[in-house]
Amino acid sequence: MTRSLWSLILLSSLAMISAGCGSSGAATPGPTPTPTPTPTPGTVAISFSDPKPVAFAQKIGTGNWTTTSLPSNGTLVLQLPSGTTQYGVAFVCTSTRLGGQVKQEQIMEADSRDGSSYSLQLCLPDAPSPPPTGSLSGSFDATAIAGTSEVDISIDNFGTGAASVTPTGSFNITTALVGVTDLYAVAFNSSHTLLAMKIVRSQTVPGVANGGNTITLAASDVITTSMPIAIPGTPAGFNAPVIIHFPSYVTPNGSYAIGMGPDPFRPTGYSVAPATQVQPGDYYLVDLIASSASPPNRSVSTTQYLRTAAPVSLALPSPWAVTPPTPAPLPTFTFDYTGLADQPAVADNASISWSQGSASFGINVVATANHQNGVTALTMPDLTALPGFFSLAPPGTTISWGASTWGGTAQFYVGTTVIPQTISRATGFGSYTQP
Repeated sequence: MTRSLWSLILLSSLAMISAGCGSSGAATPGPTPTPTPTPTPGTVAISFSDPKPVAFAQKIGTGNWTTTSLPSNGTLVLQLPSGTTQYGVAFVCTSTRLGGQVKQEQIMEADSRDGSSYSLQLCLPDAPSPPPTGSLSGSFDATAIAGTSEVDISIDNFGTGAASVTPTGSFNITTALVGVTDLYAVAFNSSHTLLAMKIVRSQTVPGVANGGNTITLAASDVITTSMPIAIPGTPAGFNAPVIIHFPSYVTPNGSYAIGMGPDPFRPTGYSVAPATQVQPGDYYLVDLIASSASPPNRSVSTTQYLRTAAPVSLALPSPWAVTPPTPAPLPTFTFDYTGLADQPAVADNASISWSQGSASFGINVVATANHQNGVTALTMPDLTALPGFFSLAPPGTTISWGASTWGGTAQFYVGTTVIPQTISRATGFGSYTQP
């Protein structure tokens, strides 16, 4: 598995709140909210969503890491003695993705001030290669939308669909991913301006869309409003900022690109979903990233989530001159970045990854600012002696490393996205040879 693929997998697992760091410009909705457990004074309750980790460890205060297990109800409760606020939880995720085995060691180091009850969904489900597909068929009618010259039917986060140059017709998408998806029927004019949008929710693949009824775009589905997107200038030594995902309207089982402007990677605005199609749980996603030009080993990015459409200004944080870690089986990272210190919730994220044969391994450590309490050093803990945790890479292995500081309204690792919210991050990455 290539480094870029591992990076995609790692970022996807960490960005469940960020509507995904997926491929093809598609936005992935966050996980289904987990009922919040009722905390008890002196405890931290962490609920784990499916797929569950295969091994667990915990650390209380300055104590040692010890093996623990997940109760049958899926909630791990950490007991904090009086006067102790710091804790750690570590777990191992395994999955088969794109034909290779992936093993991830996730380590959370936090403080009770970060929250005494939350859910985590950092383990990724298996992804068969190729994934199973089926057909989704149906019919549409957009004759009520004046100026329509094209109708698109989109599923799979606008990655799969069908297009018609007539306002009425039928469709048969034969490469739809098996499962439940939201379907977007959208009308465009000859300039490819979005005119109307209708969302048909919770469609099953394989199957027939809308219960066999024609998907009809009505006058109430016309898009009448747009909002501006302000994109800042380029940081010194960086390439021009670009959109990561196209500006999107995200629903529980899908999303659709709604950005406007001649350059989809630097849009000037986005369309506001018609009121007839808005439901609780939907949101808008707009993000931006700028990468260093030479060497290309740093980036800064900002993501905005909105329940209600509003003007967006994607101000980027200041770049971070990351100090590469000294090569070691379990390296120490220096987090001396202060560009997000004014944010309510800040966390440092260090990761290493490597490949052995067809398998990929990764260790990811998240430490909140409350846990670090001003300490800039973050050393990856040695958990190799604990049951279920894996061995480190052998000498001579190429190790890819990454370091990010995140800032936002709420900690980014929790299982549901806090919306509205702006999340910014400054990142550095590189590689070394395992000594």
